[in-house]
Amino acid sequence: GKSCKVGKNVQIINSIIENDVIIEDNCVVENSILRSNVHLKKACKVTRGTMITSGVIVKEGVQVPEGSVCSLLTYDLKSQNLSKVKK
Repeated sequence: GKSCKVGKNVQIINSIIENDVIIEDNCVVENSILRSNVHLKKACKVTRGTMITSGVIVKEGVQVPEGSVCSLLTYDLKSQNLSKVKK
């Protein structure tokens, strides 16, 4: 993507990286999708089949499990509605 910042010793393997993504040092992104404005802090690992949606910040050293979807939206099973996560 455009205007991305990629740190040192980063591995991006068979993945889609959209605009304005920041990937800090020592991260691995494998077979995943990072939407616009995602920020991976140092030493994160994003494993196969993961999608991280726009605006998500992944804290330093986190390993995102295979097939995960990380989003600023949450789904309420009772009301069957989506709502934005409160910060």
